Amino acid sequence: MRRVLANRLYEGMKGAIAASGKPEAYRDLLVEIVKFFRTGVPPVANSESLETLAFMEAADLSVDRGGVAVPLSEIIK
Repeated sequence: MRRVLANRLYEGMKGAIAASGKPEAYRDLLVEIVKFFRTGVPPVANSESLETLAFMEAADLSVDRGGVAVPLSEIIK
């Protein structure tokens, strides 16, 4: 299963790199992704990942509400 996910991610990143024209911009990201798939240890803390997702959710809600600020405390309960 991990190999399938890694291959899908690799194929997606190849497309993104080709589209950007700047493959060096993705090197560090790819190194961390490969480490994660090999070790199972995420490169960032779960709390940081959850906060990032909450931020994106708050941004979506803000758009839906006409640009009103949405505090992260509304998302993270």
